[in-house]
Amino acid sequence: MDGTILIADDDKTIRTVLSQALTRAGCKVKSTASLTTLERWINEGIGNVVISDVIMPDGNGLELLPEIRKIRPDLPVIIISAQNTLTTAIKAEEGKAFDYLPKPFDLPDLLKKVSISLKTKEKLSKTRLPELNEELPLIGSSKVMLDLYREIAKLMNKEDPILIIGESGSGKTLIAETLHNFSDRRNLPLIKMSMEFFSEYEKCVDQIELGKGGTILIEDLNSFEIKQQEILTRLLDHNFRNNPRFLVTNKSSSDPLKQSNLIDPSLLFRLNRYTINVPALRFRISDIDELIASYIKKSRNSSHDGIIFEDGAIDLLKDYYWPGNVLQLNNILSYLLMHETDKFISKNRIRKSLDSQPKFGVSDEVGKRLSDIVEYHVKKYFDGHGGLLPPRGVYQRIIKELETPIIEVSLRACKGNQLKCAELLGLNRNTLRKKVKNINIDVAKYKKMM
Repeated sequence: MDGTILIADDDKTIRTVLSQALTRAGCKVKSTASLTTLERWINEGIGNVVISDVIMPDGNGLELLPEIRKIRPDLPVIIISAQNTLTTAIKAEEGKAFDYLPKPFDLPDLLKKVSISLKTKEKLSKTRLPELNEELPLIGSSKVMLDLYREIAKLMNKEDPILIIGESGSGKTLIAETLHNFSDRRNLPLIKMSMEFFSEYEKCVDQIELGKGGTILIEDLNSFEIKQQEILTRLLDHNFRNNPRFLVTNKSSSDPLKQSNLIDPSLLFRLNRYTINVPALRFRISDIDELIASYIKKSRNSSHDGIIFEDGAIDLLKDYYWPGNVLQLNNILSYLLMHETDKFISKNRIRKSLDSQPKFGVSDEVGKRLSDIVEYHVKKYFDGHGGLLPPRGVYQRIIKELETPIIEVSLRACKGNQLKCAELLGLNRNTLRKKVKNINIDVAKYKKMM
């Protein structure tokens, strides 16, 4: 790499690590703990790439982005932040940051993005997103959710159709609504159309024209018969007066061996350019605490103030498989809050609630070996793409999803003792610490169980 990199971060350790890594890669580096200094360098024409934290002693790195765009519109800015929310991702996209990486970030990944940014000059539009606050519909700070936030932010204003794939109850419709509500089309209608609407092509055209260029949400594509799929294919090719945007949700089959309606390849070719894969709750168990807190807050019932869970009660929820995802979790929380008048939710109550849940997901025929269960879900993931190959990087995505529950369950068993957990897993202690940091696992909560 060849270029001057400007680093702005109030964490001296991060400045040192980045400076050393970028210098070894062949770059010149200037680092500072002040946004004022960074802005002066930019005004002086110094630097080819900026790496900036968000929260700094003298300001906010995201708020500096519009000024950078005015002064030097072609200067790539990579935002790094420990404020890992959908808000941060969207504001980084709004400010036309070259990229956004949540802390803790992977150093080789950051170096790769710096290398790409040195070779690339992006065409920056003047699109503005709505004013944002923290009351956003998507909850969670797990690695898979942070990746999802970044993907949503990048696709917010794409004109092409977006295919949203996920299991039942995982939040596909919620993500579609978020894409609309924070896009340029937010003041235009959002029209939801399920399979019942697709009886005649002409009626569908009239219905979509009522959207006046807003968003058309096609729900449950997997339930469409062949005739309905053919109508949708024609609609995607139709020259509408106001150029509506199509968002399509497709539910992953609960049993790929019994999947009744495969999606026509000609339809998928029109939908598969941009795909959002919604993570199942079992792959983001660390988000359960936030999901519970959010649900209680949104219930707006004064009797729910001060709800106390018995020690270990929430761990029972984290050990559950959650075949019905966030929707199932919300149903259980509704049941628990309705029946607990003393504001104390016991482990026994949760255990009974989980035991009474419908038994669906992995069938008895699949078997109880771990390899059988993994094979089942890998097949389901592939089938969710309707006959087309999923995006590249399948191996690493699946390994990451398996790694999180393995480490979390082991840490829980070891009461947060990382040395003991490393020995249990057969990992070097430093390797485990790095993985814990990258996955963003809160080790302290397991130590409280002692």
